[in-house]
Amino acid sequence: MQEGYRYFKDFLSREVIIPDTIRSIIPLNESTMRMVSYVKATDLVCGIEDVEMRGVAFTHIFANPEIRTKPVIGPMYGGDAELIMIQKPDIVIVSNLNASEADEMQQKMDIPVVVIGYGDMGPNREDFYAGLRLLGDLLDKGMEADSLIAYVQTEIEELHQRTVNKVSPTIYLGGISYRGRHDILSTDPHYAPFEMTNLSNIALQIEEAKIPEIGNTTIDIESLLSWNPEVMFIDQGGYRLVKNNFDSFSALSRLLDCYKNKQIYLLWPYYMFHSNFEVMLINAWNVGKVIYPDEFKDVDIKNKTDEILMHFVGKPVSPELIEQWGWFRNITDEL
Repeated sequence: MQEGYRYFKDFLSREVIIPDTIRSIIPLNESTMRMVSYVKATDLVCGIEDVEMRGVAFTHIFANPEIRTKPVIGPMYGGDAELIMIQKPDIVIVSNLNASEADEMQQKMDIPVVVIGYGDMGPNREDFYAGLRLLGDLLDKGMEADSLIAYVQTEIEELHQRTVNKVSPTIYLGGISYRGRHDILSTDPHYAPFEMTNLSNIALQIEEAKIPEIGNTTIDIESLLSWNPEVMFIDQGGYRLVKNNFDSFSALSRLLDCYKNKQIYLLWPYYMFHSNFEVMLINAWNVGKVIYPDEFKDVDIKNKTDEILMHFVGKPVSPELIEQWGWFRNITDEL
């Protein structure tokens, strides 16, 4: 092997020859730029997909607005090979490719292509940690990766300890976005903030075989009315469509106890070009405070939000997020 280069094993166990010192990168596909921002390596980025230029509330963009000064190297989900080659990155970092696709991309551009995984904040959390560690090793950001992992683990353990012996009301989450906005019937039986706070997610009644591996699960309105959750949370991504649901189906306000008892709350959207991992953790603390106010009376959600954002993206960008999404609140009277 040429001096100044080394072998690197990526998420797919491909051995890729990369420079000993990496000075420029191009992140491609879902969550890759987000993960790069988590290990504080956005200064290495020399090209971006067009999705980073859209009016989307990405926390990594609010924290690192200089990202949008980088050349656009093509559309989301892979960019354009010729535009990537013009920027001459040391490596391309990409998610959601299989080994043959990654090899083909690498051969076509004659640029090392490293595949990462990112998991989620729920059942695939270990893949999220593994993705951070991989980037830490790749970009000489191991300390940053380990620090964030330790922080997330500590936060989740604290959420668990505050709620583990509590009797949960039945909870439902509606309005989850997935490749577009969805209404009240879009839910997630394994919503991580509910699991972190030991809440009884009523959508767990859905047969496991009918739950997709990623993305939202859609139920019918009869199921929602039959379940009749005691508390409902609405993902802000689907907020307007949920308002339309209540305007169109009077049964929702007539029959749902959570509406009659004014127990419907807004959460920040967690799925935009895959999971907003930091938003999931912020939502978990908010959910805990709503359901168990006594156990969370010492927690100021605004302060906790900024603390989490500082650990993930390096800046307390809650004002920018509030401007985009509004603040956490009871929205029953708005429906």
